[in-house]
Amino acid sequence: MATPAFTFTAEGVTVFVFAEQQGPNSVGFTFETQLAEGYRIDLNGFFLDIGEEGGSDFRVEGQRANNMLGGNNDGYDYAVGLGSIGGNDADYRSGSIVIEGISLADLVGADAGLRATSYGQDGEGSLKLVADYTPPDEPPGDDFPPWGQDISNVILVFDTKAGDTKPAPDGDGYYTVKIDNWDDANVAPSNDLDDSIDAILAYLIATDPNVDADTELLGAIIKGGTEATNFYAFGENNTDPDTPPVGLALSWTGSSNPQPANAVDVSYDYIDIFPAAVPDQIFV
Repeated sequence: MATPAFTFTAEGVTVFVFAEQQGPNSVGFTFETQLAEGYRIDLNGFFLDIGEEGGSDFRVEGQRANNMLGGNNDGYDYAVGLGSIGGNDADYRSGSIVIEGISLADLVGADAGLRATSYGQDGEGSLKLVADYTPPDEPPGDDFPPWGQDISNVILVFDTKAGDTKPAPDGDGYYTVKIDNWDDANVAPSNDLDDSIDAILAYLIATDPNVDADTELLGAIIKGGTEATNFYAFGENNTDPDTPPVGLALSWTGSSNPQPANAVDVSYDYIDIFPAAVPDQIFV
């Protein structure tokens, strides 16, 4: 079972909230509720405070009845309504939402609030629950080294023939995707590919017809400055250079520049994946 990002508990009820990166600037939250026999609950609102403690003064989402006033928090930055307030409709106990403008990294140190009504064995109670973020059990992989200079581009190598056209006419057996022009980014990017690879993959899964959640990333070729360009395997938790996949149409001159243009099947600009930072938003 994945580690819940937030766990809310009260007598007779536990609500797990799971978080997953949906794209470069959005996080999906999924709610799962466990109830003791005879208990009920209707989830009405999810509140999220990221960054500095306290967030904004935002304490109400939608109807005044859906508020976190007195909920042991100095304010929230985001809120999303869940289901509807009222005892005559079906209780909202599970489902998913998406919050734009944040990433999983923003959840470190975050806390959340959960507003619920129709609670208890008689269904006449209400709750204002708070929970701190719980990081995943397993830390992110460390597959790529911090680059000694600014990265100029990376080439991702996928284990699929879908989209494989270079070199023509038959391809090389792999779909290769170049993420180019890192120096054109609006915000100076990290020079450790580990920091951005999840968001890059989320973007490709969402936009590239040849990449989906089941497409295996074999590794990446990193280029930048005078650092020796090399292939690094993905999923190995090892930042040392690795042997490139057999048959990949790349050639080294010494240990540099192993990416002839005809080995790249498609290119994207870094700024397409990571556009200008979106200002903090409050969702009402």
